[in-house]
Amino acid sequence: MEVSNKPGILKRIAGPVVTAVDFDAHMYDVVRVGNEQLMGEVIKIDGEDIIIQVYESTSGIRPGEPVTNTGLSLAVELGPGLLTSIYDGIQRPLEVLIQKMGNFISRGVSAPGLDHEKKWDFVPVVKVGDEVKPGQVFGTVQETRSILHKIMVPPTAKGGKVTKIEAGSFTVDEIVIELDSDEKFPMIQRWPVRVPRPYVEKHSPSIPLLTGQTPFARRISLFCKSGISATPPQPKNAPSISSSVNFASLTYTFNFPSSVNPLENVISIGAILPSFVPQPLPGSPLANILCSVTVPLPAIRLCATGPQWKRMTLFSSSP
Repeated sequence: MEVSNKPGILKRIAGPVVTAVDFDAHMYDVVRVGNEQLMGEVIKIDGEDIIIQVYESTSGIRPGEPVTNTGLSLAVELGPGLLTSIYDGIQRPLEVLIQKMGNFISRGVSAPGLDHEKKWDFVPVVKVGDEVKPGQVFGTVQETRSILHKIMVPPTAKGGKVTKIEAGSFTVDEIVIELDSDEKFPMIQRWPVRVPRPYVEKHSPSIPLLTGQTPFARRISLFCKSGISATPPQPKNAPSISSSVNFASLTYTFNFPSSVNPLENVISIGAILPSFVPQPLPGSPLANILCSVTVPLPAIRLCATGPQWKRMTLFSSSP
């Protein structure tokens, strides 16, 4: 929906919520507030008063400063590079902000969510003449060693037969597929944050997300590629656990309190492997007993039973 380009005027400022007048706006429009062009979003329209939530500090701005409507809703950029970036709350890459401003983020600075200059190796999974429909995967990008980024036909597309598609290195803005419906798609999609992404079915997680990092904690969370994880509560005498990953197996080292005899406790791994007794590692200190367990992937649930523990779940991929 089109809006007027005429800027409005700031009328009232109350922390991050400001009121503007004398300009055309619709609910959830993204606006630029003040002389520093702070990002905000229209959250309420009360007669001539436009109520705006500003996503940056409003310190120093004054009534009378201009407010400009972009005419766009708050949206995110989806595509290769998303999973290897760290963002602030409005999808500004922190690495880019550091390059622009240093360690302290200034106000009114914008940055695209994805790198629009970097080229990615695109691999088609359909060929010319194939019929594709909204939501269908038509290509992939190996974004990281463990994450294959799937490129889909946008949910709002018409779909049709593929007239052109080829493998190669492309930026996220370059066209990688053309259809007989005169639609052309790059690898990037811009999606309004207030509109749920459509889906046919939600699947439970089955593959751990391997980060290669080693956590040290009294409890362990297993993070899956679907984004679901769980950390069950642990009993008082549970062992502390460390883990390491080699992309084929998980190795867990259990540091048992001296009051617990690990040889009387059984470690089991869901339905993946039969139960077994952990063996002490050489050189264990007298006050503690160290045991090591190597779990082939995917390991969905690691449980422990024994006289001291009764039964507990050390980690689980199910919520």
